[in-house]
Amino acid sequence: SLFIDSQHDLNNLAIGGGRIAQIANVTREERMLNMFPFAPHLAFWCMHYAGVNHNTFALSTGGGKCMGTEGNIKAIVKLKPQV
Repeated sequence: SLFIDSQHDLNNLAIGGGRIAQIANVTREERMLNMFPFAPHLAFWCMHYAGVNHNTFALSTGGGKCMGTEGNIKAIVKLKPQV
């Protein structure tokens, strides 16, 4: 079935993601690795907006189906993310 987020939904996700990063004390100097699956996964969008709202580098891998477990492990080793 079709699932669409409205602009209102996206604004709320942006606020929520920003609050999560704020509570976790994420700084601009830190690196984030988002290994949640792509849309419409809400956790993916929360992590995405957490990085955007805090102007923090965030690499989104799309989960295991996109890069595979080996690709995700390589990203962890190379990026050395704090979040």
